[in-house]
Amino acid sequence: MNARWRQLWQARGGSVGGKAAQLVAQTYAVTLLGLLVGITSARSLAVGERGTLALLLLAGQLFSRFGSLGFEQLLQRDGLTRFRLSTFYAAAGLGSLALLPLMWAFMQLTDLPRVLVLSTLGAAFVVAVLRMNVALLTHLERFRELFVLNLLQASLQLLLFLAVFTTHRYEAFYAAWLAAVALAGGLSLRRVQPYRRAEGSRQPLAVWKASRRYASVAFPETVIAFCLELPLVRLTLGEVSAGLYAISNTLTNIYFQVFTALSAIVIRQPLRGRGAIYLVVALMGLVMALVSAPLTALLFGAQYAGAAAFVHWMLPTTFMLGVARIEQVTSSRLVPFAWQGALVALFCVALGLTALLPPPSLVVPYIAGCYVTYSLILIGLSRWGPVRPGSPSGTRT
Repeated sequence: MNARWRQLWQARGGSVGGKAAQLVAQTYAVTLLGLLVGITSARSLAVGERGTLALLLLAGQLFSRFGSLGFEQLLQRDGLTRFRLSTFYAAAGLGSLALLPLMWAFMQLTDLPRVLVLSTLGAAFVVAVLRMNVALLTHLERFRELFVLNLLQASLQLLLFLAVFTTHRYEAFYAAWLAAVALAGGLSLRRVQPYRRAEGSRQPLAVWKASRRYASVAFPETVIAFCLELPLVRLTLGEVSAGLYAISNTLTNIYFQVFTALSAIVIRQPLRGRGAIYLVVALMGLVMALVSAPLTALLFGAQYAGAAAFVHWMLPTTFMLGVARIEQVTSSRLVPFAWQGALVALFCVALGLTALLPPPSLVVPYIAGCYVTYSLILIGLSRWGPVRPGSPSGTRT
């Protein structure tokens, strides 16, 4: 019987749907451990301090994404057929350095200690290296190694957070996060060591040029995944609301993991019949919305129950952005980079106008509306935009 089940699993794992299901299952196993990490910091820190910690973690991860925008998708699709792994690292390092003035401005805007800008720069590069190594393992379909690596990272962070639990200080949790990221980065380098000798281009700027195709989907996904609007929420609604919003972002990110896993597979092997998949994922979002209030209070404490109101607004937003991601990475239509830049610029301007909204009750609905509008435009361009040279009209690659 065990042999029969193993044969069925291997047969299913060889299909696109099976690979996606396997990756989703592994992702959620690690995500549950990551949820314990979030619960640990929420139980130890006051709501305001939890918001400050969220901003510090946001800074390192956010600038990591912006310093290597689209690199993950490029690695997931092409692996090392075009560029050496060291070239990706160099491009990410240059991207992080270029963003140093913005890191400083971020610290000023959010009133965080300026001295932490250097740790933010280091964290941004290490997180970028970790993400690229994970993307390469995904391309190679080394799902078991990927699962072990992610599990070790989440376990390290949980253990270090538990070690500083009694300090009740966000500085201690931030130091623990930095240590966990550094250790995970070192482990990931060991996992990809056999592939670092692969031949390819040594020009970092060429990586940026090749990754531009994915910029318009990677940008808003990065914003919502790492809660770029958190400083706006803190500015308009206050420190406590920022802490609640950070918790709601934890729950919506758990939901978004389904789209992350799906796109990592379908970027190379498009999956037909996506409408049914979208319906199932939408129903999952509805269930999460219904249980978000009691679940938030149970997991994070009664003081965070107000986060459920933010979850209700941001779950549909997360769904639409996930659909836009799947549609773009599987589309045969190439959105011109000038259009992508204009779309991203308009999105940033619209999001920035949040600070000018007088009624606080409109802030989160307006933010959600910005994301949904952007997603709908991107879906439209992916379906009816200009055809990529060499791709027949109406086909999927």
